[in-house]
Amino acid sequence: MNELERFPSLQAFGQRLDEVAARDARRHPAPAARFAVAVALAAAIAGGTYAVPATRAAVDDVYSGVADWISGDDAAAPGRAVGAGEDVPAWVRAEDGEKRVLAEAGGEKLVAIRQGDKLTLALAGFGTSDTIDGWRKSLSGQRIMLVGPGRFIPNGRHDRRPLFGLVSASVRRISFNYADAGPSSVSKDHLAGAFGITIDTNRRPNSLTGYDAAGHLVARLNLVTDPHDLVAGDTLGDFRYCPAQHGAAAVARQPASLSNLGAEA
Repeated sequence: MNELERFPSLQAFGQRLDEVAARDARRHPAPAARFAVAVALAAAIAGGTYAVPATRAAVDDVYSGVADWISGDDAAAPGRAVGAGEDVPAWVRAEDGEKRVLAEAGGEKLVAIRQGDKLTLALAGFGTSDTIDGWRKSLSGQRIMLVGPGRFIPNGRHDRRPLFGLVSASVRRISFNYADAGPSSVSKDHLAGAFGITIDTNRRPNSLTGYDAAGHLVARLNLVTDPHDLVAGDTLGDFRYCPAQHGAAAVARQPASLSNLGAEA
């Protein structure tokens, strides 16, 4: 936890200053002096100990990685544009707006669709949408945000599927860690704001861990398979095809937030 996260009201105040400064920049040619005074005031409020970042770029969270793009700065767009005739789900192709591929794994793509004040994260059988302000509230402070699993890889065994998510700028490698015997994890390197990773669905998940360019652990998201074990900060995430040890369940339990993934194809 960084120092700003210990003072959420101060962090919100800093974010508000950013918004005011950006608005003033569009109205007046030289707002720097006024903004400097405002930042100094924020520092004084904090007792001279905890400074408010001057821009969102100074904050290392998932929202900062996409903030400029979703507010209209195409030069800061993440991923790559969906190409003409590119293989994307029909429902994604039918949507209006700017579309970008953020990550790929297991033959599937995580696509972001920007439509004015709305942003959608789309997989073949799942989509989640919110306003820009809604995304700001849900993504601020997070370094790993799990979007959800893709469809099972069509090998007839239902033992592998891709998993997608977003990460902050400092996270350059993601590891999906298992809780049972066997290879402890599977990793994906050279990340740039998002990840797609193919996981085994016949093994019990444990966590997602994020590492910076130097290999230091900077983020961890615990994956819990039993709702009764959930504590603050954990995520309910069991992506196995048959989570019951003796095969009582035929279909994997999904996190409540991902329950509309649709039929597997």
